[in-house]
Amino acid sequence: MYTLNRCYPQLDVRLVFYNNFTIKRFCNHKEHVPDYLVSGIIYKFTCGDCNITYVGSSSRHLKARVSEHRGVSYRTDLPLSNPPYSSIYDHCHKYKHNLDHNHFKIIHRNNQPDNLKILESLVIKYLKPVLNADTGPHQLQIFL
Repeated sequence: MYTLNRCYPQLDVRLVFYNNFTIKRFCNHKEHVPDYLVSGIIYKFTCGDCNITYVGSSSRHLKARVSEHRGVSYRTDLPLSNPPYSSIYDHCHKYKHNLDHNHFKIIHRNNQPDNLKILESLVIKYLKPVLNADTGPHQLQIFL
């Protein structure tokens, strides 16, 4: 340090010691959030019986959205008196296919609502799922 100050008097050289050996380094264990409790997602449903697909998005937990598709309450798992329309439910009910939560897969995550809608439209345009009635929340003008 003395030699450095003598050769370069215009510099104010200071030594700073840093220790990488910390408790945090050994205890940095984040708990993994199960997929059914993840929100801000683009998900894909694949029918287990005929491999037909559907792509959707949700800003809520995947479990809540899957329960809506099944026509049951998210909290009690009892049938809803006035369930929202679901093309997944209609397909499985019409053809007597099994509607299981394992048929849903998270394909993207994003917590920004606008980005989620754009991403959903892009995935629908790319995958062309049969059960989707429309092209998503945004009309995309993509020229290839």
